Amino acid sequence: MTTHVNPASIGANVTNVTLPNGALPEADFVTDSAGNTTINDLAKTSGASPPEEAQVYNEQVQAWVSPDIAIVLATITDKIKKGQPLTPEEMKVRLSYNSPTWGPPTPTEPRHHAEPKHFKTLAEFAQEREPLDYVVDPVIAAGSLYTFTAKTGDGKTGVLITITVAVSSGHQAMLPEHIITPGRVAYCTCENPDNFRDRLLTTCFAEGIDPASLGNNYLVLDAFDTPEHIVAALKKHSKDGPFRMIVIDTLQAYFAGESENANAKLMEFLRSVRPLTKLEGRPAVVIAAHPKKNATSSELVPYGAGAILNEVDGNLVQTRPAEDQFEMSWQGKFRGCDFKPLHFGLKLATCPAVVNSKGVELLQPVFGYIKEAEAAEAETNEGITQLGVLEYIHRHPGETQTAIRQRLNLSKGTASRWLKDLKAAHWIAETVTGGWRITRAGKTEIAAEGGAPTLGPDGEL
Repeated sequence: MTTHVNPASIGANVTNVTLPNGALPEADFVTDSAGNTTINDLAKTSGASPPEEAQVYNEQVQAWVSPDIAIVLATITDKIKKGQPLTPEEMKVRLSYNSPTWGPPTPTEPRHHAEPKHFKTLAEFAQEREPLDYVVDPVIAAGSLYTFTAKTGDGKTGVLITITVAVSSGHQAMLPEHIITPGRVAYCTCENPDNFRDRLLTTCFAEGIDPASLGNNYLVLDAFDTPEHIVAALKKHSKDGPFRMIVIDTLQAYFAGESENANAKLMEFLRSVRPLTKLEGRPAVVIAAHPKKNATSSELVPYGAGAILNEVDGNLVQTRPAEDQFEMSWQGKFRGCDFKPLHFGLKLATCPAVVNSKGVELLQPVFGYIKEAEAAEAETNEGITQLGVLEYIHRHPGETQTAIRQRLNLSKGTASRWLKDLKAAHWIAETVTGGWRITRAGKTEIAAEGGAPTLGPDGEL
């Protein structure tokens, strides 16, 4: 039905509105003593509840709007018909609503109509420079949006746990070669939150950090939600203190589009995430992502639309040059200073809080930072794995660390670190003569791995 509303109630140029079917029951508007008609009048006479106080249904955009917005919408329609420019305020409204009669903004349609800007001298321009603010110097900058791409199993989540625990706790020793600016962290995970919890607790335990000591410095969202809701929720949490880093794990899990190759939807998603970087504290936002299927180590860009890189400030990547070593760098795009790759090592650890139903502590992967010198030293160990060392000890019980290192051509640092990790996993134990022997748990591990013949029958490489 078409109803006539007093123009004084909703502004000039808006004299007719059409109510959608079912929006309100069939009834006539009742005017008050001054001759004005309102939605509230209809509610009182028909028992219907308006969608919101003093709103009217606008036929142009087919939505309930306030009287003030109705005025602006009518003005916009009139200007578009006449080809007149819109003010910045009108353009904001025009981009927030959709009307089939407007059509998309044309390239010649002005989006902003502020006063012309003046050119600055080099001295003026230089004086406005602000120092770069890093969360992890010089890799992750505050107020920036990144993707972090790696193949499944190449340690995306593990490294992000290490970095976020370091940032939230201010534990500089976790990233000894990079200055951390500590602060609050929010981590969004919905693919496997139970596994994430176990790994997070184990990492904290391995670093001597009591999770309770972090308080509200580390927040976790363990369910799917839209970027808009995440922004709104964290904006409220910002009242308790600014954020330094926000993680979305992963792009594929939180993107609600029908196809990851849908450019428009993906761009809309990333643009909806961008406001997180504007929250109090200008946090860095990192979105973990998967690459395309069968991607090589030089093709680590997020799987999906090519437009993704246009919407982010950088694409961090992670490769796995050795079984228990990981290298973090960037590919495709990176705004900021280049940086040397970060190296992380994988070790297995347990935590008293992470047990099975019988109370047995469960081994979890923990990613520890490897200094640049150690990473260079470890390059000589390519092809040798911790499992290979375990098999060697099984075949040569009682040998010392020096003998093991020399026979397997391992660096001193790597041999020491790997033996320490194997001992922590309860797979080997020291003998009374200072050598090493395999334990029953170690033999079980070799059997579980299928007895991989990483060594020859005589125990040599």
